[in-house]
Amino acid sequence: RSTLFPYTTLFRSRDGLNTIVLRTMGADGMFPLSICMQLFLIAMLLYTGTGSCVTGIGGIMLGEHDYDGVIRLIRSTTRTVIIGSVIAMAVLIAIPGPIATLFGADDQLRELSIAPIRIFSLLLIPAGIIMIMANAFMLLGFNKLAGLVQAAILLSVLPLAALLPRWNTAWIWYALPAGMTIALIIGA
Repeated sequence: RSTLFPYTTLFRSRDGLNTIVLRTMGADGMFPLSICMQLFLIAMLLYTGTGSCVTGIGGIMLGEHDYDGVIRLIRSTTRTVIIGSVIAMAVLIAIPGPIATLFGADDQLRELSIAPIRIFSLLLIPAGIIMIMANAFMLLGFNKLAGLVQAAILLSVLPLAALLPRWNTAWIWYALPAGMTIALIIGA
């Protein structure tokens, strides 16, 4: 089972995040969401590549009974993902307007996208750690635990996206980082 399952389900299902944003914010929410999702897909490329290293290299190390090497590998990849996520987060927080412009935003869409991009950036660290964690669980034979962590993403993000806008529509953007953090806590 792919570690990408919960992420694709978040956006492709009939009751996915895109449907919730459209119902809550209308067309004004779809452009910032599309930017955030494109940025998320870029991050996922890096996270899945790193996760593949954990399972591939880690599998060889387990075959050689190098358990200390597996621990070092998981620590090293986790550290790399966190450092890369912090750098990406800093860029997204510092210059969200120009990033929105890269995706074709005019002045009005650029202004609408600044806060969502900044809030979205907060999910990068927990999402990266979750990917490493899920791959490490699979490597060590804990497939059910990896599935639980993946299911926790769906079970936390979508309900938050549906509930938070009831108090304030702008809070919908907090569903992703908050949901990812909850999933990370469940997995840890």
